[in-house]
Amino acid sequence: MKKKNNTKNVALPIRPLGKTGLHVTVLGFGGIPIQQVDTSDAVKVVRRAYELGINYFDTARAYADSETKIGIALQGIRAQCILATKSTAKSKSEMEESIALSLKELQTDYLDIYQCHNIQNVEMLNTILASDGAITALLSAKKKGIVRHIGLSSHSVPVIIEAIKHAAVFETILVPYNYIETDVVDELLPLANKKGIAVIAMKPFGGSAFADNPKMALSYVLEQPVSVALVGMQTVEEVEENVRLCRDIKKLTASEQKRIAQLKQELDKNFCRRCGYCQPCSVGIEISYVLGAKYIYKRYGWKNYINGNDKSKLAKVAECIHCRLCVDRCPYHLPIPDLLPNRVAELHAIYSRSVLQEERLTR
Repeated sequence: MKKKNNTKNVALPIRPLGKTGLHVTVLGFGGIPIQQVDTSDAVKVVRRAYELGINYFDTARAYADSETKIGIALQGIRAQCILATKSTAKSKSEMEESIALSLKELQTDYLDIYQCHNIQNVEMLNTILASDGAITALLSAKKKGIVRHIGLSSHSVPVIIEAIKHAAVFETILVPYNYIETDVVDELLPLANKKGIAVIAMKPFGGSAFADNPKMALSYVLEQPVSVALVGMQTVEEVEENVRLCRDIKKLTASEQKRIAQLKQELDKNFCRRCGYCQPCSVGIEISYVLGAKYIYKRYGWKNYINGNDKSKLAKVAECIHCRLCVDRCPYHLPIPDLLPNRVAELHAIYSRSVLQEERLTR
């Protein structure tokens, strides 16, 4: 029997999106997971999000066909939605091409937010800010009205701080924030709020690492002055549950705060924040990728695992020489040489179980 939808007919809380003049629902729709479902199902998921009051929709050029699916889903309701996408383009010409493709795939003549995607270090930041960099194309697009606001996404808090201290162009920042990745609290949030820059929190569930208590995770994030918590959703049921939780967000109780402290202590020992400070590896292991692969496959699907594209990345772990340079560099002192083979073994085991389960279902 299908579970009855208990979503109350209560509006989602609204917050200002920094100095943009836009107002967004505290829950935003993350466009990564709909890559894994067909277009018909993806459209149903996006439309259900809109029906239940979500007005912020985020995708990216890098998310396979996510832009296409969202573009189809928002036909007829585009004007009521705040649409954000992003590109890893670094040069002016590459960004011009990306903007044109995003407009085409999303079937719109303007984009509310266009973000420079996954800026990993200061060198990359300087590249996009150069006269022939991506920002020049975005500023031109903003002048024409086809991009209304410019944003930045990064997993590195120091890079974002550097960006908003020295580049007035950014109006939104997209950064991981959850009860393990708390680096934003001390300096970034106060600085962004002082400058009127909207903070969009991605990975409130730690990239699915601790999605077992979504209410607690969302409450933790939304207690801070972030504009919107961005959650990837793949099914109608996930949309309905997350909307229900965000319509009834309350301050964390003492017992919840205690539980979060316990979880933080447990997870801090082996949770990779993907900051990249451990790199480069002496033998070329892609450490952050391997440590986060389980969550990557959960969100993006197992295609790269199945077709062997990632085989060399995972196999490389066997070449670890235990030099421990990565441990010395890691700000969180993770036992990386021990974690790497465990992650690979865990990944193989998860995939084997999923194959066996699939075989049983098809017999």
